[in-house]
Parts: sequence; C-alpha cells; structure tokens
Amino acid sequence: MSKVDDAMKLAAKAHAGQVDKAGRPYIFHPVGVAAAVADEGEIAMCVALLHDVVEDTHITIEEIEMKFGAEVADPVALLTKPEKNDPGSTADDVNYDDYLDRICDDPIAVVVKLADVRHNLGRLEHLDAATADRLRRKYEPRVGRLEAAVDARTE
Repeated sequence: MSKVDDAMKLAAKAHAGQVDKAGRPYIFHPVGVAAAVADEGEIAMCVALLHDVVEDTHITIEEIEMKFGAEVADPVALLTKPEKNDPGSTADDVNYDDYLDRICDDPIAVVVKLADVRHNLGRLEHLDAATADRLRRKYEPRVGRLEAAVDARTE
C-alpha cells in the first residue's frame, strides 16, 4: 500500500463524522486539496490529505511523523495553526500573516496551502453570506502572496 493510500485511510478515519461549514462530509476538502497537488508527488498528496488532521482531530504530529516520517510531518506541522501544536497558545496569539510566513518557507507546505486556500474559496457559494464574506476577506488578499512563494520555488 502506498503512503498516499495510508494517508487517505488515516484522514478518512480521523475526519469520520465531521462536516464542513456547508454540511458536507469534511473529508471532501482534504481529498480536493490532494487532487489539486497531485502533480507535486506523493509527499505533497500525503500532506494535503493530512493538513487538517492535527488541527481538527485527536491525531498528533508525533503520530504522523511515526507513520509517515518527517518529510510529511514537518509540512503538516507548519500547516497546523500554532495554537494546535502549542497547548499554551490560543488562536488570539496567532497572526495569520506570521503563520503564512512560516508556510512560505517550505516548498511542500506552501503548495498545499495555496491549494487549500483555492479550494476554500471555491466552496464559498455553499456558505451563508456572512461566513463567505469573512472567509473571502481572509483568503483573497493572500492568494497572490502564496502564488509568488510557489513560483519562487522553481526559480
């Protein structure tokens, strides 16, 4: 069985019963992000499938590292909001742009984050207007920054 198959199984099990803001099974989101990064290879697909697992489930970075190695766990850790990695931190302590700075320094994490943001923006029509507007204001101004960081990987 491939690492991608293992990541899919772990993500599906971890996100079982969860729904997104539109009421759809949550697993559709990481699967959509993984499909968007398929050209980047197996590691990127694993990271995409697991990018919300630590943030939204009981799975830890340590468990991901034991199963998939640092090449998957390190980008997943970067994609996990800091307060989820540091129990002493809160969402109020996290500056979203600082979070993106860390992500932009990693070639796998930045590709997955760009796919994540694009996938989230593509689902806004399924949300109530207030939630869609809030997410649009959060994500749209940062797409160009993520695209530039992705482009810089190949220069």
